[in-house]
Amino acid sequence: KKAFQHYKNIIERYKFSKIIPRNELGIMAQAALSYLLRQQQSLGEILIMIDMLGGEPFSDIYMDSFTTISSKVSEQFGVLRKLVDVRVENIEGGREELDLIVKLEREIDEDNIVICRQISIKTGGESDFTCYMMRKIVAELEHISDYIKECAEILADI
Repeated sequence: KKAFQHYKNIIERYKFSKIIPRNELGIMAQAALSYLLRQQQSLGEILIMIDMLGGEPFSDIYMDSFTTISSKVSEQFGVLRKLVDVRVENIEGGREELDLIVKLEREIDEDNIVICRQISIKTGGESDFTCYMMRKIVAELEHISDYIKECAEILADI
């Protein structure tokens, strides 16, 4: 419930878009904003899917995969926030943060491949509702990771 409430309040943060400059900087800012909105959309989809899983039998493999990927995505969010702070203080800074975001994105891609194989082995290739939803959740987390990386690359170029 807290996650849904937080999600509802996110949209208010984007009201500043009317003051984005109408030049190359504005185009880059709009592109970064677009990736932030995609992250928000994916988060909403994940919350709905998690809500749909309420009361379903749950294998440890699903929780392991969810925890592994979501903790790295959460770390990426923190590093993205730090990247913005560093860039505000020093326009030339942020390289270390960008490199870490890219590294985490690669790790998430690799983890997802391994996790999908583990789930396939654990379930014998069968895909029930819970398995299907967990794969979709992990895939959306991977999309968020990609969006964070794209947003960070744009912010590092501004």
